[in-house]
Amino acid sequence: MNEHRLTRKNQYGGHFGPEFAYYMEQQNAAITAGTVTGQKINLVALGVNNGWFDPTFAYKAYVDYAYKNTYNQLIGASDYASYMSDYNTQCVPALNACKKSGSNSDCSNAQSVCYEYIEGPLSQVKDFDVYDVREPSNDPYPPATYQSYLTQPSVIKAIGAKSTYQECSNSAGTGFQNTGDNSRSFLPQLSSVVNSGVQTLIWAGDADFICNWYGNQASAEALTFSGQAAFKNKTMTPYTVNGKQGGIFKTQGNLSFIKVFGAGHEVPYYTPALALQAFTQTMQKKAVFST
Repeated sequence: MNEHRLTRKNQYGGHFGPEFAYYMEQQNAAITAGTVTGQKINLVALGVNNGWFDPTFAYKAYVDYAYKNTYNQLIGASDYASYMSDYNTQCVPALNACKKSGSNSDCSNAQSVCYEYIEGPLSQVKDFDVYDVREPSNDPYPPATYQSYLTQPSVIKAIGAKSTYQECSNSAGTGFQNTGDNSRSFLPQLSSVVNSGVQTLIWAGDADFICNWYGNQASAEALTFSGQAAFKNKTMTPYTVNGKQGGIFKTQGNLSFIKVFGAGHEVPYYTPALALQAFTQTMQKKAVFST
């Protein structure tokens, strides 16, 4: 099994983030209604960095990014047309079948079909790092020193971990894959979270291929909330940190999107000052803004 199918590292921020936040908000409402006994969790904000929210947008984004990214063009015009044809005639119908039935078999099939026609071939057209298109596949960055850090007894005790950290567990990945989880959209849950008033930031490094900014922006613009039309129609403007531009962004109400320049999949590693600013602003329940 190709490793890219099991190690889309932050894909599940686009699933876990919306789903967990949605569940918390639903449980809070149930506590208020008296149908559940418990303690409310005051959910301040949700931020997702290079997430996988919706497969219809994400698989198309592979084709768009492969052709249009300005760092390392992976395919030419004729290949772009061929991949878009396969996307529309093979991938989309399979995803629609998954959406219609919701069955593990249909969703797993959609995952396989879209991988066969789109993700698999595109990830192998050149020697490149799917997490940073500027680098070869053996890219050593970001370093994996955090793995040993997270297994230190003092750290485990401090964070209250109940198990030993394991990077990208294959058994867990296989479990999700068997349900066709990649093929399921989490935009309904994310829309509900935005509608509930939770400060939400979706941001994406522009050098990431695997969960790239095309798919992230399309997902953000497809969210159903009162400001959807205004958000979609807004023009992206420079996002600056102490006067230095690090990306472009737009906001509407409690929803913000940033396209981060010069960053791969793990934005805080590549642009720490920008990441800290965006994180701080979001945690203060503010729409992101330039400084």
